[in-house]
Amino acid sequence: MKKRNLNRWIAWLAPAVAVAVVGTSTLLAEGMAPPKKAGAGKADPGKAGATKKESKPLIPEKDRKLELARIGDVIITVGDLADRINRMSRYVRGRYESVEKKRALLDSMIEFEVLAKEAAKRGFARHPDVVRMLRQVMIQRLRQRVVEEKVKRSSVTDEDVKAYYEKHRAQYNKPETVRASHILLADKAQADKVLAEVKAKGNDPRAFRALVKKYSTDNATKRRAGDLRYFTKADKRLPKEVIEAAFKLAKRGDVAGPIKSNLGWHIIKLTHRRKAINRKVDDPKVRQQIVTRILRDRRRKALEAFKKALRAKAKVTVYDDKLAAVKIDTSIRRGGFHGRRGFGRRRPGFGARRRMGMRRGFGARRRMGMRRGLGRRMRRPMAPAMK
Repeated sequence: MKKRNLNRWIAWLAPAVAVAVVGTSTLLAEGMAPPKKAGAGKADPGKAGATKKESKPLIPEKDRKLELARIGDVIITVGDLADRINRMSRYVRGRYESVEKKRALLDSMIEFEVLAKEAAKRGFARHPDVVRMLRQVMIQRLRQRVVEEKVKRSSVTDEDVKAYYEKHRAQYNKPETVRASHILLADKAQADKVLAEVKAKGNDPRAFRALVKKYSTDNATKRRAGDLRYFTKADKRLPKEVIEAAFKLAKRGDVAGPIKSNLGWHIIKLTHRRKAINRKVDDPKVRQQIVTRILRDRRRKALEAFKKALRAKAKVTVYDDKLAAVKIDTSIRRGGFHGRRGFGRRRPGFGARRRMGMRRGFGARRRMGMRRGLGRRMRRPMAPAMK
């Protein structure tokens, strides 16, 4: 029981301890000030929401330093709460306009500090799980710092953008394409008869699918309701007559035929049309997209080179012949869920219930044929059959 409670304490408090331990380094990496300790030096905190274009801060400096709460030697200021809110998306920020919402968020920050202090007091800061989480955060910040210092957005020139555009021109310039379905028939008399049936059914996909299954001799497309997929005017997969007839159709659901080709007689139905794409390199959206892609590729390469250099400097030695000594336990332990000890009596989470076909509410009842009200009727005794 004690071991189970200890594991629960670790799972609950480990994130708080990890964030508390790395709070100063991570917040400073993001340009934001952490909560101050009482009597600490007068360091200038970062301005919430400040950008290069802003000439006036959103909150005056003297107001940012006002204390909102004090937890022992930790102080939460107006600037700390503002930074916390302004790091959220702009759609979420609007929820914190009222004093009540700001107070609720402040209470959560106080609760976080209280829990972090208690966890550190109990020695969780030295727990292996917390140490591992700390190292993961440090590695993440190191990666960000390396790629941001080595590859800056300003390093991407207009020549780089133009060269990328020319190399990937097909992504920004695409011809018009259409998608159609067809029924292939052996002779014109039968094609005229089927065409009349298609028109009589109207724009009903299920009816057309049934006619394809009943009449079409094209086994390759028959399994997908006659779908020819998307094609251009220069496509070589289809007969030229079919392509020309499909591009002449104006709107979805229009039908053409019978059309003669070397394969037989076709009845064609337009299902979709894609307009041509012609995007120029001087389009601001295109340029921004290309710059982002170039930055992503360069930063990935810079990070790989950085890791390779560090590994060579670290003089790593790997003993592959010892890997066989690593044994994997694939058995399912009793009293636990998915092989985890100490959780036998706990209700499985939503992901586990979904894997077991136990989604909440209406979905589970629907799969079991027990829609609302139907369960009671199913449990009632059946009426005797009429003789």
